[in-house]
Amino acid sequence: YVINLIKYLFPSIKVKIVKKRNEKALEVRINSRVISDFLLDMGIIPNNKKIPDWILTSSDYKNYCVRGLFDTEGSISFKKYVRKKGISLYKQLNFRNTNKRLMLFVRNTLKDMELKPTMTLKKSLYLSTHDSINSFKKNVGFGNPKLNERASICNIEDYLLWKNKS
Repeated sequence: YVINLIKYLFPSIKVKIVKKRNEKALEVRINSRVISDFLLDMGIIPNNKKIPDWILTSSDYKNYCVRGLFDTEGSISFKKYVRKKGISLYKQLNFRNTNKRLMLFVRNTLKDMELKPTMTLKKSLYLSTHDSINSFKKNVGFGNPKLNERASICNIEDYLLWKNKS
């Protein structure tokens, strides 16, 4: 999703993909003066992760920013639990980042939407009920098709269908 987005926004830019060893992750790298100048013009300064002031002027801008952060650095994970009534599914929408200001911005934006995010000491923030994730999907949405698909899984049957096709 991120690679296609970069290619769409900046068609002439070369994208390098690095598979991170021992992790289920890819690192997307770009090296471009065009993108660097674009980001500087938008108020995004290298090595100074801070939400530009213009984003803070509008709840729509904040929501779009949170959507972009989740689309690129978010995930949805599942855990299965065996109970007396059968197997149940637990789902979490997770955002992870080491920048405290960025984490607080995301947490506060989610709280403004009347969601109840949990922040951990491990630089993680998550929503962990189907209702919260559905509310996030409705009010913020996902641009990343992988997250959109996973957000739609609400029970063990949906999960098993999804798991078998992936």
